Amino acid sequence: MKKSFIFGAALMLMGALSFQSCSQESNPGEPVTDPVTADINAGADLVTLLEKYSVDGVLVLPAGAELTIEEPVILEVPVAIVGDEKAPAKIIAKEGFTTNAGLILQNLKIDATELTKPLIQMGDTTGTGLLNKVIFAGVEEYSNINQNAWVLNNPIKIENCIIKDLPAQIFFANKYDWAVNEFTLNNNIIQLNNDNQKAFIDMEGSKCAIIKNLNITNNSIYNIKDVKDKFFIKGSNASNTQPKKIYGTTAADTYKWNISNNTMIKTFNKKAFANNTPSINTVTITLKNNIFVDVLQIQKFFGNCKKDIDKASNFIWGTEGFIIDNTDKNTYCTELGAAPFEVPAAALDLTAENGGLNLTPTGDAANAGDPRWTK
Repeated sequence: MKKSFIFGAALMLMGALSFQSCSQESNPGEPVTDPVTADINAGADLVTLLEKYSVDGVLVLPAGAELTIEEPVILEVPVAIVGDEKAPAKIIAKEGFTTNAGLILQNLKIDATELTKPLIQMGDTTGTGLLNKVIFAGVEEYSNINQNAWVLNNPIKIENCIIKDLPAQIFFANKYDWAVNEFTLNNNIIQLNNDNQKAFIDMEGSKCAIIKNLNITNNSIYNIKDVKDKFFIKGSNASNTQPKKIYGTTAADTYKWNISNNTMIKTFNKKAFANNTPSINTVTITLKNNIFVDVLQIQKFFGNCKKDIDKASNFIWGTEGFIIDNTDKNTYCTELGAAPFEVPAAALDLTAENGGLNLTPTGDAANAGDPRWTK
């Protein structure tokens, strides 16, 4: 069975599956515990559960389950790990995920306090993936391709998750030359505890790693530490990753990056928002309806890219001592005269609703940012 087919089945199942209660009664007074719950209660870690219980690439976790990642999760086929929407499973991540095939994390609480590595990183390209020059050999503009990039068509997604104390990258290309078709963060609360000077989305060390479609939407993302030496989004090489050099096309809108409906705090506050990403009009960047607090030089993400910006719906504010970049407030965002909410300084509480966080905005920004706070 082809990997792409497995992943397609996974996506269809995710929409259809709803995990029922893990405790059933075949006879009155005789509760029956399903095998997944029994193994979790016996201390099975995520790797074991994936090996035993994933069906067509989907592992559905019981409501309210608590488990650990004790050893690296190395994925050579596409996988979706799905918790219960109302009672998400809690994962204590002592190790992260390495994939060369695609990954979806959905409806989970992830405690990354003991994690020292990226949450998700790409695997070795040797013997895996599809080389761009092979995929696009039949297109008219094939001659434009001058980089060897391995194309990952399956998406990497984190959706409806709460992540605590992430110390390093949420995504790392791992110094391999991957062209990832889609990386999506949607409807998450992500708290960073990043003083390790690691980028949040990191392609540094690669020759031409790139994300073709980057979606950061409907999230609250904040750091409780200062990052002085790394960028929030770090590209691999601005020239090598131009669309014509990876995909052989000079068509507009080849790469689409969307940052909309987010509340972002200290992402990052001592270094520019982005660096080394392509600066060319075949890349379209959307920036709408966000709240930025102590975020430095958002403008560095845009360069000569095609801009889809609504300045009036983006708001920016700085705490005492933070100097807002002039271009950010004059071109990309509207500067607020007062704090839109109380700026959090503590880690999330995974036992509380929304991690104990409340970023309900007031004033001019009352309808902006992560929509969970404005409903």
